[in-house]
Amino acid sequence: MAVLPHLAFFLNYLTATLAGMWPSSGTPNEKHDAARATIEAFEPRDLAEAMLAARMIAAHHASMDAYNSAMQPGVSDADCIRLRNSAAVAGRSFDAALRLLEKRRAGAAKTAQPTTRTAAPTERYMTPEDSLVGFTPEEIAEAEYALDNDPIELARNELARRIPLDGCDDMTMEERRIAYAEQSDRTPAQLAVMAARVTAAIRRRQAEMGMTQHTGE
Repeated sequence: MAVLPHLAFFLNYLTATLAGMWPSSGTPNEKHDAARATIEAFEPRDLAEAMLAARMIAAHHASMDAYNSAMQPGVSDADCIRLRNSAAVAGRSFDAALRLLEKRRAGAAKTAQPTTRTAAPTERYMTPEDSLVGFTPEEIAEAEYALDNDPIELARNELARRIPLDGCDDMTMEERRIAYAEQSDRTPAQLAVMAARVTAAIRRRQAEMGMTQHTGE
């Protein structure tokens, strides 16, 4: 890939930073080459895209490292859950940055083409991304982490593994307080993430139903 001159110095800096955290047993030169090749694979056109690419790569490695650590012998159940949650958050940070990069490039492509009317979300099927428009990758990742680590929901989920939540007669007073505790107030970003997850679940269900109908035919 031909790198624009004004990107060269910054790409060298990003490459050196990523090479320092590269998860491999190779030599420093091999790590540097691998980091450089991975950044260039995203074909960054400016400083913003180069930074997004670097953050995506770092998030991917952080996710894989956390998943790997969770599977090591001797890790407690609590630490395993914490590590897997961290891995999932890092993975979603990668996804959010990728969506931002794609949205940025799609916007640039539209400005280079004649303006055409596109269907509004109400005129087509909603996608999970529709709910997240207007939020930065950092806001989305923070909202997802907060939702996945809500202490009330974590305690309720743990209780549900032992006792059906509708079986209050089998619960102690403390367990009832956990089962029927009010949810924490949600931020706009958290509500948007929840809407995106519901939309994604509906789309998956629709796809599964379509496959089932097709198989039945």
